[in-house]
Amino acid sequence: MGADPAQLLQFAFSGVTQGSLYAFVALSLVLVYRASAAINFAQGEFIILGALIAASVAAATNPFVAVLAAVLSVAALGAATERVLIRRVPRGSVAAIIALTIGLSLALRGLALVVWGSDAAIMDPFTDGVIRVGGAALPLQVVWIVGVGLVVLLVLWWFLEHTMAGLSLRSVADDPAGARVVGIDPNSVSRFSWAAGAALAGLVGALLAPLLFLNYESGTSLMIKGFVALVIGGFTSTTGVALAGLLIGVLEGYVVGLVSSDVADGLVFTLLIGVLLLRPQGLFGRAAAVRP
Repeated sequence: MGADPAQLLQFAFSGVTQGSLYAFVALSLVLVYRASAAINFAQGEFIILGALIAASVAAATNPFVAVLAAVLSVAALGAATERVLIRRVPRGSVAAIIALTIGLSLALRGLALVVWGSDAAIMDPFTDGVIRVGGAALPLQVVWIVGVGLVVLLVLWWFLEHTMAGLSLRSVADDPAGARVVGIDPNSVSRFSWAAGAALAGLVGALLAPLLFLNYESGTSLMIKGFVALVIGGFTSTTGVALAGLLIGVLEGYVVGLVSSDVADGLVFTLLIGVLLLRPQGLFGRAAAVRP
């Protein structure tokens, strides 16, 4: 039986919601990758910590103070991770960073279980109510997520592509020694990128807390889909990974609604494999230059 127009629109709303989350996660990964050419596989747990911290603070204050607390706390964790763990790994040891961040994700998951237990984070929405369009409903919390996501995308695009500080991230990843010659401190840039990526993860968690029931083990699925968006969009392209996240979310929304969630996951990973085979640098990425 076919879906009626209202259902199709509802699937689109669900897809945009999920896609915005994946885009957010991918953008936070871009910040780290631009400076270190490595992936932080603990990013999902950073998001969950942001959600849990925001929910705890919101219970005693208000949602906007909770968002600030989540962003600052997780940013501090990101900076500490870079200073204590990542900086001790020799540059270029991507496999070591992957193993280290996977271990960190497991440790943070255990810490969250001890501190917050297995219950989901519960937080009131920033704005109550829904928008009804053509028989479909869109929670106002989703409007917050999409709106903030657009602002973050524009700010990151401007910062990474049109400021000296943003361009220095890429120069450090490409040639740390050369960056030092022109006065750029690779350690400071790396610390900033990890803190900024973690801050964005904290923001994502705080925005998600009123919408989804997140607990200590919810970060894995967000991280996986965000990583898929990063690969499909192109590792260093802010616009590309955001569009890839939305593409994945909308695709999931319709396939889950019309077929099943199992098929949706399979289709997303089939898309990932296809992109890796046909365009390894991603749909919007640039092929790496090969030196003779």
